[in-house]
Order: sequence, then C-alpha cells, then structure tokens
Amino acid sequence: MPQETMRSDIEKLREATLRNNIVWLKSFGCTVIVNGGFIRVSQSQMPDFTAWIITDSKPDTARALARSLSAATSADGLSIYVDDLVDIAELPGLGTARLLPDVSWIHTVTVRHHERQPSCPVAAREVGPEKLSLWADLYGEGFDRNSEQRKLDALRWARSVANPHLKHWLFVEDGRDIGVAQTCHAFGVTGVYSFTLRPQYTRSNLARFAMRAIADNILGNDRMATLYFERVSLADSCSRRRQFHSTRIIRSYIHYELNPSRPE
Repeated sequence: MPQETMRSDIEKLREATLRNNIVWLKSFGCTVIVNGGFIRVSQSQMPDFTAWIITDSKPDTARALARSLSAATSADGLSIYVDDLVDIAELPGLGTARLLPDVSWIHTVTVRHHERQPSCPVAAREVGPEKLSLWADLYGEGFDRNSEQRKLDALRWARSVANPHLKHWLFVEDGRDIGVAQTCHAFGVTGVYSFTLRPQYTRSNLARFAMRAIADNILGNDRMATLYFERVSLADSCSRRRQFHSTRIIRSYIHYELNPSRPE
C-alpha cells in the first residue's frame, strides 16, 4: 500500500507540474494544444518555443501525433520532448529515421519539506512592474540575448507581469544584483522559470544559493508546498533514483530534433 500511495503521489505531481508548465507557456503568448498525451506548443514570434511534447503512447496520442507528422513537411529541426517512460516503438510514424541523433535530457525535479538554512548569502526579492526594466536587463545579460531578442522578450514580460500566477524575482548578493527568475504558482505547485545569473556570477555555489533563496520564499515552513524546476543534461546523468535531502526527479524528457522531411 505505501508503494501504491507513493506512485499515486508521483503521478499527481507529474500532472500538476505539466499543467503548471502550460500556464507559464501561455503567460507570454504561446499557443498550447493538448491532444491526450501529445502537446503542441507554438509562439509565432519566438521559434525557440515551438515544440512537441509526448507524455504517453495511448491510441489518442498516437493518432494526434500521426496527423501532425503527416502535415509536418517543412519544419526540419523541430524540438520534440518525449517522456522517457514512453516506448517510441508504440508511436507509428515516429521511427528513428524521423529523429535526429543529438539528444539531451530534461529532468523535472521537485522539492518538498525544505529546511530553511540560517546563512544563505543570496536573497531573493520579489519585484513589481516598476523594476521590470532592471529584471529584463539582467535576464538578457544572463541568457546573452541580442538586441532583437530583447525586443521580443520585452513583449513577453509585458504580458507575464500582468499574470496573477507569476512572480518575478531578483537575486541579490552583498548588495549586488546577480540574477533573476520567475515563479508560476498553479495547480498546487510552484515552478521556477527563466532562472539565470549574470556571467560573472555563474559559479555553481551561487546558483545553488539562489535556488535555495527561492525555496526559502516559496516553501517556508509549509511541509505540503511543492517547488519544481527543470534541469538539463547531455545524457541520462541524473538517475531517477537519485534523491538528496527533499529533492526528487519525477519526470525525464528526452529531447530530440525532429526531421519531418525524412521518411519513417
């Protein structure tokens, strides 16, 4: 029974974090179409946010994917994220000939039962619309966005700052502004997005302290609260069993590049 309860809890978290991610994507103008376990994301002004997400291989998912594959004739290099529990062989039309070989892994990591640390050198301060320009500048610096990209980003922030699910955070160390993040609270969980530090502050310990500062603000002493973030790796280096303190990997996506012009 305890194992069944744990599996149920993980499934609930998988669903909640996925739905939270959709709220965040829509917050800056993405179109999200859900057909079972097949999710299509598009943003006409930002091709980087055009992607397909596959979370299962059920018949409805397979049919929706097949329809999209038949129409995909010119979008070479489209990003596709496949849950690592999905057997691609059960999805007709998505054979290895349709997937380019370079892959990475995206791990959804949850944090619960966070113990507040007494000495964290980084503070996370929520900022409002009056400091959005500073927040945007630090985001652009952290992600090395060029001038054209920053103009498009400005449209994102104008929409997201008005969204009641989102908060914008500024990381401060010893009086210096070192980075930013967004959080999205929806479906009972809080996701961390747009997390970045300025290049001169990208030492791993400062990133860890910045994440801890967010956790201090979001989780506090609430043992039922859940924070989550996504971690990218070039291989399956984060074992699903790996847990430390209150951290757990609840989902892993394999990131492929889809080449629709190649035959199955």
